Amino acid sequence: MANKKLFAISVADTGTGMSAEKQKHIFCLLMQEPGAGQLVINDCETSLTLKLAYEYVKLLGGELHVQSQEGLGTTFT
Repeated sequence: MANKKLFAISVADTGTGMSAEKQKHIFCLLMQEPGAGQLVINDCETSLTLKLAYEYVKLLGGELHVQSQEGLGTTFT
């Protein structure tokens, strides 16, 4: 088995942060509607860019995590 090299990249801000409840749903996934050929975005308050980043990281075998506290900002790793 080949040695795997792991690394982490974090992006942080000092914005408003988000509640623990919102963090649970931050990575709402894009879903393919059966037979329609259209993408359906789950009803959530996440940007399309974040959803695509999450899917891309998963495709590459990685993980995307969020840490946030209201009033203190958010870090994505």
